Amino acid sequence: MSAAPIELTIGELAERSGVPASTLRYYERHGLLRSCRTTGNQRRYAEGMLRQVAFIRASQRVGISLAEIGGVLGFLPEDTAPTPEFWARAAHCWGRAIDERIAALERRREVFNACADCGCLAFGDCALVALPDTGRGVSDIGRGRDPPPVRLRLGRSRPASRSSVASTDAILAARLATEAGALLLALRRDHDPVTGTQALRDAGDRAAQRLLAAALAEHRPGDAVLSEEAPDTDARLDARRVWIIDPLDGTREFGDGRDDWAVHVALWEDGELTAGAVALPGLGTTLTSDPAAVVPGRAPAARPRVAVSRSRPPAAAQRAARVLGAELLPMGSAGVKVGAVVRGEADAYVHSGGQFEWDSAAPVAVARAAGLHASRLDGSPLVYNRADPYLPDLLVARPELADALLAAVAEPARSA
Repeated sequence: MSAAPIELTIGELAERSGVPASTLRYYERHGLLRSCRTTGNQRRYAEGMLRQVAFIRASQRVGISLAEIGGVLGFLPEDTAPTPEFWARAAHCWGRAIDERIAALERRREVFNACADCGCLAFGDCALVALPDTGRGVSDIGRGRDPPPVRLRLGRSRPASRSSVASTDAILAARLATEAGALLLALRRDHDPVTGTQALRDAGDRAAQRLLAAALAEHRPGDAVLSEEAPDTDARLDARRVWIIDPLDGTREFGDGRDDWAVHVALWEDGELTAGAVALPGLGTTLTSDPAAVVPGRAPAARPRVAVSRSRPPAAAQRAARVLGAELLPMGSAGVKVGAVVRGEADAYVHSGGQFEWDSAAPVAVARAAGLHASRLDGSPLVYNRADPYLPDLLVARPELADALLAAVAEPARSA
């Protein structure tokens, strides 16, 4: 006769694990632990929950969030404790995320060192002072939880150069795009499927717009904003600095649970794009104009790969594929497609048939900073902050392929 399974009270589980009972209740409320109830309505935990608590604590110690931990634990069969093999698989999956966080901290250290050398501590210019408080969660942005800014006057500071201001703007763009992406991931994770995918898409557009609009109003109150999700005004046409944002590029893909969607944040200043960031939350990365991405090399004889819309590949791209023998790679979101070129997963992105400035501004800023070609399909420059933000076509490509692609997409015009 087999022995009855060992069950623990919450006090016994707390004592044996060293984790307070209040924390165990918190874990259970968030679905990280399971218990059953006695006839007297008291919690009882299977002894295997001890190992699950150990799994949670070990994961937290290396910086993994409870949301990420819960997502992995969801793969465990019910009433099964994490095995050493399960932990090894989870650790392997989280290795990339930890590496990216370490890289982000190293980039922040570089900014800190530069800030220490400068010493201005100016609210409008300093790369550290101008950013949102790193201790806040994304849900706190723009909700009145910060004290009002204090204007320090510590004698005369040297004026910041235009390049240092641009770097500060790029850091802010990257931070805001990343935070909006994190908010969208959390929103999708917590979405009630009963309400449908369109409700999720609408909620994502609204939430990301609120976050970005509030943060820009707080950190760049004198700048104008052009957004897909907000009414446009003529005031931006007279502004020197205009933030061009798409809070959720690839709304359909976001609602469908795909990874190929993005958040775009770009700054136009005095006629040029001077900063930009494209967050790719589904891929766990953010591409920025400063520091610029390094585009991987390409074998000269390799077949060109062209990113195109997954719903409506344009005729121009199909002509390029026919003339150059290129492979078409369908994917969502303009930011993801340009990101594929920046990351070396594609060699070009060809689009025609309609876009707006917010669809391409941030991706183009990132692409140009990385040394890629970016223009209209006829080779003319991309112009931003116009009265009509419609910008119907776009080519982003490795520079060594740009001329051949421009000639290929113009083939019918020469034949006519």
